[in-house]
Amino acid sequence: MNMEDILLNEIIKIMNNIKDMQYDKLMKDGYLEVISKEEIIEEIQIYGGTVTGTDFMNYKKSLQFMNINNNNEYKVFLDFWIDEKRSDLTLICNIKLDANNNIIKSIIEEVHVL
Repeated sequence: MNMEDILLNEIIKIMNNIKDMQYDKLMKDGYLEVISKEEIIEEIQIYGGTVTGTDFMNYKKSLQFMNINNNNEYKVFLDFWIDEKRSDLTLICNIKLDANNNIIKSIIEEVHVL
């Protein structure tokens, strides 16, 4: 699996937990070190609508990422799908990989309109 697909699979997993309101799982798995579930919920409520999902290829079209400090850490951006449509509400995560492209740590940085 290439690095882009590794990052995409990880952020889709996080997105699905948000869609399914599995905030306790996100907390337990260490994703909520920077932002709280209340802050995520508030951003989604302010935006309006219901978080829905889409297929892998649609998510792949909205994926953006950049390397941080020339190491194996990436800032990863994925658009939410709200009421079955791609929105400009974006999930922003930091994802750190080891030398073999295994995920070491993923943290939700923010949910923001871009």
